[in-house]
Formats: sequence, C-alpha cells, structure tokens
Amino acid sequence: MDGIMLVLRLIHIVAGVFWVGAAIMVAGYIEPTVRATAPNSQKFMQRLLAGNFPATVATAALLTILAGLLLYWRDSGGFQINWITTSQGLILTLGALAAIGAGTEGFAVINPTTRRLGALGAEITASGAPPTAGQMAEVSSLQDRLRRTGRRDAVLLVVAVAAMAIWRYV
Repeated sequence: MDGIMLVLRLIHIVAGVFWVGAAIMVAGYIEPTVRATAPNSQKFMQRLLAGNFPATVATAALLTILAGLLLYWRDSGGFQINWITTSQGLILTLGALAAIGAGTEGFAVINPTTRRLGALGAEITASGAPPTAGQMAEVSSLQDRLRRTGRRDAVLLVVAVAAMAIWRYV
C-alpha cells in the first residue's frame, strides 16, 4: 500500500467513525433524551448547538466523503464501469451513495436547521420571557425536521458502514 492510500484510508476511517458515531449517538440517544426531558434540556441543546459540535461533525462528513471518493477512484481504476458493475463495485457504490446521501442531507437540511434552532433558542433566552406560541411552533417544527432527517441519516450511514465492511469479501 502506498503512502497516499494509507493517509486516505486513515482519514476516511477515523473521520467516518466520528461521523457515524455522532449520527447514531444524536439520533438514538441525545435527541430522544432531550425530547423526554424538555424543557429542562433546552440549555444543554443550546450549548451543544452553539459549540463546535455541528462544525466538527460537518468537517468529519466532508473529509470522509472526499477521502472515500478518492479511494473509490483508485479502487475502480478511475471509475471504470467494468469494475463498478462487479459485485464488489456494486456494494462499494451502494455504500458510497448512502454516505453521500447522508452528507448531502446533513449539509442541506441538518446544518441550516440546527443553526436556526440555535438562533431561535438564543432569541428566546435573550428576551427573558417565555417563548411565544409562534416560537414554540417553529421550535417544534425544526425539532421534528431534525428528528426525521437525523434518523434517516443514521440509517444511511449504517448502510454505508456495512457496505464498506463487506465489499472486499463479496
């Protein structure tokens, strides 16, 4: 294995482990716990969203996808259709598409939704008053969008991990 492949695999695996772990942790544990303990969990979520967690997850997703695409290009001989249509190529393609789909949803839906939710939480806190009915409706809508998208992304990422784990052995 050459040095470039080693570095790409290391980036792909380490960043991917963080990304998938974060997605499963948020969708499977943090979000249900926050929902079950609301409104007491508001400060926790505001801090989580205001910190660097969303940017760190987004960076890990981007690194995983970019390194994965470069690895895919090398393994497929430059995107050769003859390789892509083999059983190994199809499994790896399925995993790549699942990860790219999750990453796309993360950047297009999750990131802007978490930013809006964080801004809305800060707005509510700064007002010093209880949230208005309109603010509560928007918070509920944003949380529902995050819940649905986060769960879907966690499933897509599990599919990607499964494909990456088995592609060389099919």
